[in-house]
Amino acid sequence: MKNILLIILISVFATELSAQNIIEVALAEKSLIVYEKPAKPKLPFSILYEKEFFNGKNKSDSLNVRELMSKVDTLDIDYSKWTENELKNRIVVSKGKKIDLKKEMLKMSDKPKAEQKKFKKEIKGFNNNKSGWRNYPLSISRPIISNDRKMALITIIRGNSGGSTELYKMENGKWEYFEHLERWAY
Repeated sequence: MKNILLIILISVFATELSAQNIIEVALAEKSLIVYEKPAKPKLPFSILYEKEFFNGKNKSDSLNVRELMSKVDTLDIDYSKWTENELKNRIVVSKGKKIDLKKEMLKMSDKPKAEQKKFKKEIKGFNNNKSGWRNYPLSISRPIISNDRKMALITIIRGNSGGSTELYKMENGKWEYFEHLERWAY
């Protein structure tokens, strides 16, 4: 009984770490400000029928892409709000609320000056933005991971300026960008 409980705990912990790692990879080089409400995964359904998309990909990748696309429609997706614990080194914001610059800068006091400057500039830009959200905050979907845990799908919406649905692949124990499924602009 103890062994079964231990296996369950290890698998839950490993799943959590895997999902966290994919989010960090997906958000690299993107805005530091993230909307608390997760995005709904967006798919171009025509891609299932486009032979060019699957050309040059191995069978396992093609099957994983098809599996992820079907999961978007059939999986009970978690739309619970993001927390700061889930999104490390990001500011999670609510609609209509400004960011407390002093409070956030205190959290960043141990970071290099260049990173603090970028952080401060982004917060000021967000707080001064009166005409809706143009480039931020980012809205990111919770990752949808294939059954074999080798591929994941994430949708990222960049405020009112568009977004993309991206595929990530597990290579040598690390998540890496694989391909865009869809991009759009408003």
